[in-house]
Amino acid sequence: MPNPDQVRDRVESYARSFNTNNRELFLECFAENAVQRDPVTAPPNIGLEAIGGFWDNVHALAESVSLDVRHIHVCGDEAVMVFTITTKSSGGGFQIDAVDLFKVDDNGKITDFKAYWDPSKMKVLS
Repeated sequence: MPNPDQVRDRVESYARSFNTNNRELFLECFAENAVQRDPVTAPPNIGLEAIGGFWDNVHALAESVSLDVRHIHVCGDEAVMVFTITTKSSGGGFQIDAVDLFKVDDNGKITDFKAYWDPSKMKVLS
């Protein structure tokens, strides 16, 4: 089982990948056969190619995406990150509070990821 520092480091790297617009770092966070659900009700992205496609789709919709992390709670090989996501583009953007759930393997890679956010709570930015 990964130690708490490994889990926290991986979650922090995940957030940093968005805040620095670093697709390579984003993909380095995930295990080869990881499963990602964002939001949790969406069909899963399985494997690095599909997860990379998710990154591409998100960044095609916004010029910038940033995560304002408020808390990271680590428990065993899992963690939750409580944060606000902000997207910006020439037409405005949006902001929404979210919680992400991470499961991390012994190599410090995310194997399972679930994002929880309520679309009805999205704040439109002008």
